[in-house]
Amino acid sequence: MEGRIKCIIVDDEAISRMVLEQYIAQTDLLRLVASCENAIDAIRVMQEDRIDLIFCDIEMPGLSGMELIKSLKTVPTVVMITGKTEYAAEAFEFDVTDYIVKPVSYPRFLKSVNKAAELLNAKVPAREKSNEKLFIKTDQKFIAVSLSDIIYIEAQKDYIKVVTPTNKYLTLSTMKGVEAKLPQDEFIRIHRSYIVRIDRITDLRTENLLIGKDILPIGESYKDALFKRINIL
Repeated sequence: MEGRIKCIIVDDEAISRMVLEQYIAQTDLLRLVASCENAIDAIRVMQEDRIDLIFCDIEMPGLSGMELIKSLKTVPTVVMITGKTEYAAEAFEFDVTDYIVKPVSYPRFLKSVNKAAELLNAKVPAREKSNEKLFIKTDQKFIAVSLSDIIYIEAQKDYIKVVTPTNKYLTLSTMKGVEAKLPQDEFIRIHRSYIVRIDRITDLRTENLLIGKDILPIGESYKDALFKRINIL
């Protein structure tokens, strides 16, 4: 998956499309591929491009939103946005990510986007992630960070700090959780509080290592695994 989530809008109401277009424009995580006034146009778009996320109305002329989802062989992540509440139970039978009742506020929209981003990130296989992004939740949004840019990750109580050459991101997570999302051939745990990117290590000693400009400790129980992974002459 690319750094930004590729999305489309499917809604026959011009005002609703305009509102969503404005929300998407102010959300860095999203890239709008098309804004469609009917399901047929949306199908054409999805035949030509891989779409990650659909913002879809339900009641539309021709094919309804539900019928659109049923017609797809491969279903992207779906957020239903409609003026009716009575379709919610049926919508969730199709594993939609969220169901929003109009009018849509930006905070409610952003909450749905964050939920979709979390699910999309979880679907990416570990080997594929190594060439792409890790989505880090900060405040009310997810930031896409290239795995190749991560220098190291540090545990800070209930949070983790992700360090890159230009930024430091603090997010609520565990070391075990983030370690499971990282490619094992590129990252290694060196301490109960540190995970490092192997190719960023510039100096290695018995008790610590230099990575970037920081000296990090090596935990006693992690030494053997670390030294086996490092090419030593």
